[in-house]
Amino acid sequence: MFASEFRSADESALVAEIQACTRTETVTAARRMAAIGELAARADAPELDERQQWVVDLWASAAAEVAAAMGISQRKASGQMRTALALRERLPKLAARFSAGEISAKLVSAITWRTHLVVDAELMARI
Repeated sequence: MFASEFRSADESALVAEIQACTRTETVTAARRMAAIGELAARADAPELDERQQWVVDLWASAAAEVAAAMGISQRKASGQMRTALALRERLPKLAARFSAGEISAKLVSAITWRTHLVVDAELMARI
């Protein structure tokens, strides 16, 4: 694929392909983040079930599942879960733009982590 597929394409076609692939990656990343958010919300729920009695808490269990699914460390998976919850619960407009492929995962991460201490509802609405 790397050797021949784009050899005959002109520069504008190459740039268009880069843009299309970047948008597709972003849409896919947003979908993955939505699934992680759902799993994290379930792990973070105060509802009692038999898993509340586990030696490992539900958050750590969910992080282990995300880590295994993504091939990343449990700590990094936990960070992904925090970002996903922020998109799901605090920043739905940002989540919508992410899902549409309008902004990158890197920007989403920066925004969610830099706004996690904001507790004022009016200010969050402006953000």
